[in-house]
Amino acid sequence: MFKVSRQNLTATYRRPRRCTALTTTRYQILDLEAFGLHPWEKTPLGPFCEWTTPLSCWVRFILISASPTILLWGPERTLLFNDAYARSLGPRYHEILGKPFAEVAAPVWHRLSEYVEDAFSGKSGVVDDTELPTWRSGYTETGYYSFTYTPLFHPEQQSGPIGAICVLTDRTAKVAYKKRLARELDALHEVYEHAPGFIAMAEGAEHRFTFANAAYRQLVGRQDLIGKTVAEVMPEIVRQGFVDILDRVFTTGVPFVGRGLPIEFQNQPGEPPVRNYIDTIYHPVRDGDGNIVGLFAEGHDVTEQVKAQALASKLQAQLLRVSRSTAMESFGSAVAHEINQPLAATVNYLALARKMVGKADPDELSAVIGRAYDATMRAGDILRRLRNLTSTGSSSPQPTDLMRTVLEAITLVRMADPNMSVVTTSLHSAIVMADGVQIQQVVVNLLKNAQEAMSEFAHPEVEISITKTDAFATVRFEDRGPGIPQERMADLFEWFVTTKTQGSGIGLPISKRIIEAHSGRLWAENGSTGAVFAFTLPLANEDLKPNG
Repeated sequence: MFKVSRQNLTATYRRPRRCTALTTTRYQILDLEAFGLHPWEKTPLGPFCEWTTPLSCWVRFILISASPTILLWGPERTLLFNDAYARSLGPRYHEILGKPFAEVAAPVWHRLSEYVEDAFSGKSGVVDDTELPTWRSGYTETGYYSFTYTPLFHPEQQSGPIGAICVLTDRTAKVAYKKRLARELDALHEVYEHAPGFIAMAEGAEHRFTFANAAYRQLVGRQDLIGKTVAEVMPEIVRQGFVDILDRVFTTGVPFVGRGLPIEFQNQPGEPPVRNYIDTIYHPVRDGDGNIVGLFAEGHDVTEQVKAQALASKLQAQLLRVSRSTAMESFGSAVAHEINQPLAATVNYLALARKMVGKADPDELSAVIGRAYDATMRAGDILRRLRNLTSTGSSSPQPTDLMRTVLEAITLVRMADPNMSVVTTSLHSAIVMADGVQIQQVVVNLLKNAQEAMSEFAHPEVEISITKTDAFATVRFEDRGPGIPQERMADLFEWFVTTKTQGSGIGLPISKRIIEAHSGRLWAENGSTGAVFAFTLPLANEDLKPNG
């Protein structure tokens, strides 16, 4: 074993002087002079001047290191450390210097002993964020350190380690930050867990679940998701193209938004898949450098809303048919009278023709038969219009002559009330893309409403006009009635709202729905003489010709 004389030590490190700052709180404490004055003869290492060259060299190494560094030496694992580490021990550091490490670290020995034994068995290692007592702000508190440990061997002897060196990094502030983030994340997860909408997070290009709240687990019919990939847990949605969407968002960074998306989950093996409808957004998650590291999914299960909307559409279609039938009932007696007139004329003309057969001039007989034919055609025309009004067929928008549609509806209304005066002004020809029967129903309903509003007036009159702009045709109705009460304006087009004793409250809402389904608008206001109702319809391409 190499020995180092006091003369050599002093020549190399300078003659040590007594340090008067050993117990002050601001300690420049462990330079070589202070280190040399420590009573090493009372420690397992013996007098400072008799230390071996390897020990002296390693002591010098740790003393010049800026990082907190400790040196364990010999069978007793005697503790030596530098100034940076001494600061974590407080003003009584000198009472610890030179003692066996197991004695010094007794409170945490159960956690550190395995690393010490590893080092003295020739192993090295890295330990992250372990708790250690540390002196800070005038008292001892828990600090967090990461450290590496390395065995030290004698340079000229083939034997086991003679010591170990450990370099520490103070991670207290970063661990506190991580813990605060973890608490905030836990709190956020708690909020997410009970959120009414579904929320899930995944990391990596394989989309491995890191979080899924209760609503998400209920939606997909699985509980064990964390740590597994989307494709692994739900292979059925791979076939539906959803994983392709996730891949695209992860690759491009462009969020995906979907509304009313159908998606099927195989909740139980061997059973038919369950179809749901979802509104969702898939958003990329980026790290501090802007790299995409995962995905965030949020949305709502709108299955019930979609089903309710489908049911509502079905019910509204039924209401549409009811409205047409109701309109028919109100015209029943008057229209029956109108049909009876041409039919009676037909019977009379045919009876006259029978008497004239073989007796009258052929031209006169032909004229009588012609009048019978014309009367029959008038009856057929009335029946055709009524059949169209009560048709239950589906909507079929096509190029439609709006003026002709309005005039036919006016004719039908006049059958029901011959006393009602309908004045047409500025009826510009307009070809629109529309279902003529449905538009005719709207016109009939608006005229019928005007008729009822003026029921107490001696001379009921409605003025109708058709005007055109670049893209729309506007049909306007203005009656000579009392107008619309201001308090009715807000709910005029609401379902089942009516001021009539026998009213159903569905005519105006259905009319509004029909017009909006044609990309138009229906509204009401008070004009100079009474109530005004108007609707718009988009014009068709000028090259298209109306049918019929």
